[in-house]
Amino acid sequence: MSKIPAIDVDEARALVGSIVDAHEDTIVRELLESIDSSTPDFQTQIWEVVQRFGLIDARRNQTIIQARLKTIAELRRFVAGGATEVPTIHDHIKKHPWLLDPRWYLLDDEVRLSDLGIMPEQDEPDGRMDFLFALGPRSPYTHDELLVVEIKRGSHPSGKPRTVNHNEVSRFHRYALAAHESQSRSDKPLRVVGMMIAQGYTSEADRMRQNLETVQSPRLVFTTWNSVLLETERLHKDWLAVSNRRATESSGSPGD
Repeated sequence: MSKIPAIDVDEARALVGSIVDAHEDTIVRELLESIDSSTPDFQTQIWEVVQRFGLIDARRNQTIIQARLKTIAELRRFVAGGATEVPTIHDHIKKHPWLLDPRWYLLDDEVRLSDLGIMPEQDEPDGRMDFLFALGPRSPYTHDELLVVEIKRGSHPSGKPRTVNHNEVSRFHRYALAAHESQSRSDKPLRVVGMMIAQGYTSEADRMRQNLETVQSPRLVFTTWNSVLLETERLHKDWLAVSNRRATESSGSPGD
């Protein structure tokens, strides 16, 4: 596999590791099923199996997180280049919201904007519309949050940094309000959280967003690409550090 030109060494190692973990996972499950609860060392055997499961999970998490960190680095490069892959890169973010926050992986059920009373406007001089989407909890997850996100490009086609003005901040506020009012009419209303991500804000837009962020319902967050990417990268690195520690601990003896 490592000799295939299209696969680098790290990818080959990760794939082989996944295969080994899957095989070991099957073996450990068979061991668990074969343990006789009447044997004197039943508890010892159970904890040995649990420890092996922990090691498999930790190693699997290491592979996933390392791949995510690479993807986040790619997203940073896309943003710095003006996200010319619109709408491809934005569609990818919508399908994989963990790119913006690893805690969003449970909010993967897209909600139609029209169902929320949101009618996106388009007034960009270059005719390119920024990206707006809403995510809700997927059943059976019972989280009560509805996320409305607007993603602004990092730069104009000319390469000039793209800053959001006060009209755009006000318009996004209206979008979040529409979603909030729609939920208030529901039998099981979701708590609306709005997030706008941009490269920067004008001074007037910055004052407006600071005021809006003090409002509790709907709760609004206005952030920058630098901030959101640094934070999601930090959270994933912390997650990786914990997984590395658990892998090391799980590889020891049951009594350690």
